[in-house]
Amino acid sequence: MGCIPRAVRAPGADRAVTEIPFHGQRSDANRPRPGRQFADAPEVSRLPNGMTVVLEHLPWARTAALCVAIGAGSGHEAPGEWGVAHCLEHLLFKGTRSRSARQLMEAIESRGGYVNASTGRENTTVYARVPAPHAPDALEILADITLNATLRDLDRERAVIIEEILAAEDTPEEFAQDLLTERHWPGHPLGRSILGSVDSISALDRRRVAAFMRRWYTPSNMVLSVAGHFDRLAIARAARHLFGERPPRNVPPAPPPPRFVPGAHFLRRPLNQGHLCLAFPAASLHDPRRYDFAVLAQLLGGGSTSRLFDRIREREGLAYSVYAWTQHFSRAGVLGVYLAAAPDAWRDARRLLFEEIARLSKERPDPAEIDIAREQLKASLLMAHESCGGRAGRNAAAILDYGRPIPIEEHLRHYDRVTPESLADTAAQCLRAEACALLVLGPARLRPTARVDLP
Repeated sequence: MGCIPRAVRAPGADRAVTEIPFHGQRSDANRPRPGRQFADAPEVSRLPNGMTVVLEHLPWARTAALCVAIGAGSGHEAPGEWGVAHCLEHLLFKGTRSRSARQLMEAIESRGGYVNASTGRENTTVYARVPAPHAPDALEILADITLNATLRDLDRERAVIIEEILAAEDTPEEFAQDLLTERHWPGHPLGRSILGSVDSISALDRRRVAAFMRRWYTPSNMVLSVAGHFDRLAIARAARHLFGERPPRNVPPAPPPPRFVPGAHFLRRPLNQGHLCLAFPAASLHDPRRYDFAVLAQLLGGGSTSRLFDRIREREGLAYSVYAWTQHFSRAGVLGVYLAAAPDAWRDARRLLFEEIARLSKERPDPAEIDIAREQLKASLLMAHESCGGRAGRNAAAILDYGRPIPIEEHLRHYDRVTPESLADTAAQCLRAEACALLVLGPARLRPTARVDLP
């Protein structure tokens, strides 16, 4: 079908990890027990140094997913540190006190698994997936990476990160969204690109990277999460042995919340398409309205039946890519809309986009339309729930965000409480011209259209 709209990330959802075929010899401890198909509730414990461990045993699984999540990302960077969280993520894999970078990869890949990491605006996650018998080995490798990294080869890795930044800047969709975020949260670390800039990465030295790691990679700000088939007692003991000796330290206070600044912006680029991004203030992670915002974004531009996709692409054929999404952080949130269209179709596509947003802000959505959006979001949670990687990541994020694992049934109940009335109230409060930030990226002829055409 091609270019289905980008899915709205449902509250509670996490990235699903590709399945790994099981191979190797199983010990009795790791052998799935016949007739036992239901997962146990996640077990949460805290090491004496403050690190949280959450274990979710899945008897039917034949692999295990493990992650160490740190409650720090690009949104925690101090002035002069732009890009340090992402740079640190790269350097974690450049070697430890006992292994080179090659030896780290060999240690995990020789067991049929993989290891990777991701940096967000409020957290960083190092994760691995292995066949079940190798879960203890993967845990030791994750501990080595997150506790013993030497942060070597900064100059070489700096060049790799700069290539990543240049690639992102050559991707107009991603670049336009980063530019708008920088403008609606100006001067705040949440508003800056996670990757950093060429200048900021060029200015980083090992001292600054190490200082960021010391400040935020502290036990009370870290979560070990394991989901899949594994020996719970053995993993719990290994976690205490590997992570329990890390001395506790106080976590610095988080930066103050960002202030949303509306306004219209244009950036000239000699591109074949125009790229339009909108942003509206939305709910934080701790605001129950985040479920209304998720349904609102899904209804507006989250699926093939969404209003923007159906009207602009399917009925009028004016654009290939148009969608809406939400992002929720600890003390801020945003609802975003994206459109890419050729200059000849630009004015009509743009006009229809604003018409649909205005209609949604004024007219109560039909209950059947809400049900479609709600069921899509609920299904995305259920599908992610079938992945060991999805469960491990979701449990870690929930501990960092809320201090406890959130049962999937709790998320589903919140979605079921979204009503036409609550959705209409959310749309009326959110989708307003005076609360909108806009950015157009494209050829000079589109400059006059860099304005918010909402009532």
